[in-house]
Amino acid sequence: MVPPNHPGLKTTPGAGSRIEFFGALVNVFVFGSDGFDPLKGISPMARKIEWIPVYTVGRKDLDRQHKYLFQLVDEIPATLEHGEVNSIVMKLFKYTREHFTNEERILAGINYPQLEEHKIHHINLISQLTEYGGHGFSEEKDLFDFREFAFNWITDHILQEDHQYLRFVKENKLDW
Repeated sequence: MVPPNHPGLKTTPGAGSRIEFFGALVNVFVFGSDGFDPLKGISPMARKIEWIPVYTVGRKDLDRQHKYLFQLVDEIPATLEHGEVNSIVMKLFKYTREHFTNEERILAGINYPQLEEHKIHHINLISQLTEYGGHGFSEEKDLFDFREFAFNWITDHILQEDHQYLRFVKENKLDW
C-alpha cells in the first residue's frame, strides 16, 4: 500500500477519503518500471489532472496550451447527469486540433527532424479522440473510458513525444 504522505498523492479537501494521483507522472518518475501500479483501483473520475513543472516543454505559449488541455480534460464530468458532456468533449477536440496545428508550425520553424513522425502521433490522437467522442456517451462507462483515455494521452504525449523536441532544442541550443 502507498503511504498516505507519499508525494505522488493528493487528498482533495472535502472529498473525504478520496485520493487523487498526479497520473502517469507518478508511474514514470516515482515508481519506475517495477510493475507497481499506484493508479490501480483509483477511478479516473477521481483523478485530478494537474500541471506540474516536469510537463514543461520550455516554451511559454506551448506550455500555456498544454495547461489548457489539462483543464479541459479535468472538466470532463464524472456522470452523464452533467448536461454539458458533449460540449466539453467538442471543446477538447477543437482545441486539441488547434494546439496540434500550432505546435507543428513551431516545430517546422526550428526544422525539427522528427516532425513527420510527430504529426503522425497527432493524427493518431485525433483519430482516437474522434472514435471515442463519436460514439457518444450513452452509459457512464463510455464517459469513464473517454476520461481515462484523455487523462492518459495528454500526460503520456507530453512526457514522451513532446519532450523529444525539447531535447532537440536543448541539444542544438536553439532560441526557443
